[in-house]
Amino acid sequence: MLSDENYSQKVQIDGYIPKPDEDVECAIVSAGPRFFETLSVPVSLGRGFGQQDMSSSVAVINEVMAKHFFGSENPVGRHFRYGGSEAEIIGIAKDVKYRTLREERRCQFYIPVSTEFIAFNTCFSLRTATHPSALVNVIGAALKEFDPAFRSSNIRTMEEVVDTTIAQERLIAQLASFFGLTALLLCCVGLYGILSYFVTGRTHEIGIRIALGARIQNVVTMMMREMGLVVIAGVVAGLSGAFILGRAVSSLLFGLTPTDPWTIASAVLFLLAAATIAAYLPARRASRLDPLVALRQE
Repeated sequence: MLSDENYSQKVQIDGYIPKPDEDVECAIVSAGPRFFETLSVPVSLGRGFGQQDMSSSVAVINEVMAKHFFGSENPVGRHFRYGGSEAEIIGIAKDVKYRTLREERRCQFYIPVSTEFIAFNTCFSLRTATHPSALVNVIGAALKEFDPAFRSSNIRTMEEVVDTTIAQERLIAQLASFFGLTALLLCCVGLYGILSYFVTGRTHEIGIRIALGARIQNVVTMMMREMGLVVIAGVVAGLSGAFILGRAVSSLLFGLTPTDPWTIASAVLFLLAAATIAAYLPARRASRLDPLVALRQE
């Protein structure tokens, strides 16, 4: 997500003997001064890169690499080799996503960006105090003032970069949300229709109870309690099926689980609200009828 450049190298560390067929390849990121501060990547041990490190053979490794190759030991000050080069570890940075949001945490290290790399291709990151999109023109003007021959391209905010990587997931989420809300609406309409018809069909029974001296509030409460038990049984069955089938879509989710409590609670509350209205309104309407009129209804 930082740039289109992405490469990796196998590493060799003194004192570490890899297992047979062990993958000792680590991702490499070329970084400049204040890289970690700009992107808010915490350095948990040691330090990040300064201007004085740009011509040095140093590296910052991530926590996965530190744990994989050094265990509980402090790796700061140790050396490792990669692709014919050697680097001294000066810090440990927190694990971050480099290519996509879905990638698993992997061994990764950072090396100072070289002058040759800057001359041909590089990606600059800027942290702003205001919304970054408002500074696109300002950045372009500043670059031309610095050097008229210097050209910038593909200026994007980090939010835009992230949105690009999850465009497919976002489309699937929008479609799933649309069909999910449609299904929930149909469920509420169907539930209301069935319960309303069931309660209306008991108008004769309601008339008899009221004629025998039952209080209207008690009759309404009884009807709602009976309907509530049916709805609760259906909700329990539905939640059981959702928990079981939710695993099938777990790979499409990011930042939440198939058992996300807020999503499930919202759906259940909508259904309970529809059931409450469906049971209460017909029961209240039937209880207000004159008992003789209610008794005449078939």
